[in-house]
Amino acid sequence: MYFFKKLLKEGVTNHIDTHGLCSYCGDYLCEITSNLTSYTCTNCKKCLNINELIKSGHTFLTYSIEKQLKNLCENMKIGSKLVALQQSDGNLLNDIHDGSEYRQLNVKFPDSLSLTCNTDGIPAFASSNTSLWPIYFVINELPLALRPVYMMLAALWSGPSKPRLESLFKPVVNCLEKLHDTGFVWVNNGRLVTTKVYMCLVTCDSVARPLLQNFKQFNGHYGCGFCYNEGTVVEKGLGYVRSYVEPEGGKPPERTHAEIMTHAQMAVEQCSCVFGVKGPSILALVPGFNVSFGFVPEYMHSVLLGVVRQFLFLWCDSTSHSKPYYLGRKISDIDNTLLEIKPPSTIKRLPRSLTYRKYWKASEWRNFLLFYSPIVLKPYFPREYFRHWCLLVFAIFHLMLTPVYSNDLLLAERALNKFVARISDLYGVQHISFNVHLLTHLVPSVRRWAHCGVHSAFCFEDANGKLLTFFHGTRGVTSQIFRSFLGATHLRKLVEHLRN
Repeated sequence: MYFFKKLLKEGVTNHIDTHGLCSYCGDYLCEITSNLTSYTCTNCKKCLNINELIKSGHTFLTYSIEKQLKNLCENMKIGSKLVALQQSDGNLLNDIHDGSEYRQLNVKFPDSLSLTCNTDGIPAFASSNTSLWPIYFVINELPLALRPVYMMLAALWSGPSKPRLESLFKPVVNCLEKLHDTGFVWVNNGRLVTTKVYMCLVTCDSVARPLLQNFKQFNGHYGCGFCYNEGTVVEKGLGYVRSYVEPEGGKPPERTHAEIMTHAQMAVEQCSCVFGVKGPSILALVPGFNVSFGFVPEYMHSVLLGVVRQFLFLWCDSTSHSKPYYLGRKISDIDNTLLEIKPPSTIKRLPRSLTYRKYWKASEWRNFLLFYSPIVLKPYFPREYFRHWCLLVFAIFHLMLTPVYSNDLLLAERALNKFVARISDLYGVQHISFNVHLLTHLVPSVRRWAHCGVHSAFCFEDANGKLLTFFHGTRGVTSQIFRSFLGATHLRKLVEHLRN
């Protein structure tokens, strides 16, 4: 272990870069080097001591995407594993290369590659507010099952609350600009090859998305980053919520990249939000990235942990005891049916009681939606409500198929639009939440980037869980995680070498 760590330090971990953040305004400062002792923030003009910044934790670590890609191509030989991009005729969607937005990139390995990015917050400790914010990348041209295996960790921040994502992404965006313009050079069978890289897709939840787009959050006026639905404030219980009921004039138009850039410029000039846009997005600096279509309403968070969870809690909540959809008195009967189900081995988690629903994982919500709910709800649900729920089951099932046929997309779109439209009559306008509204944007995102499984956050959430096992002390958490992550990558390279 000593010699392995020594080898790892000499060959890999010495290339991890440290970047400073202003302790006053949170703005990005610079890359911290051994000869740098102080730095003046260009935003707030404060002079900062570098050693104090490091001690107080106002730093984050990055590892060059270029070095990671070069390692994957030269040492891990991923070129032999890349998918042959045989695009369909447009009537079916097998993978991301069949999506309408991906087709415009014209990616051909080894001349070019494309990436999907993800970021999200992870609570590091149960007893403190410390959180981790990693930035991951996966290569879209790899088979879907291998993308998480060769995942890249580009940056990692640790600290209380949330970082300024604009500052966290600044060195990453600089690297992506270089990779787009000049590419990276690597050796392929004895000859030098230059490969250009495009970041075409960002998948994240509805908390990180507006921070990256520089939009208002979903509970604000014009809080949807995909269309111009401004939302309506309605009463719910003892408070107020924003309902995304469809306006009388019909479905609002989708936002475009050009319109977002125009509104961002207007927001800077007027010093106020314009249609929910606060200013320019840091990702607008990535060449070729579309700030509107480059994001997706990620279905793991919006559908499974959003809509499905919302309605099951509504059905079982005691405040709904007088409603026709109330299931609180029938939980034990539903559990009897639910717990008797014996799923096949492809479903890893066995069904759990509804009384433990607040502890359910995303995969359990998926299983409940697609497989269990049509069986366990039918005997106890009023016919009208059951048929309404089956619209969602039908639509999500068809959006998860491989391949997805164009006719299925039309049927799924009609089912989702009908599901959303009927909520106000069946449950009340206050239950048309932002997650419910995102259902209307699922089908357009599938047309652009293929079925929901391609751009879901399941593989990234799994990586987040592994990150929490990569440190064993409270000091230098980010450096511990980076060393362990890169060590695991290095071990994989040794395994590939020994197999050959």
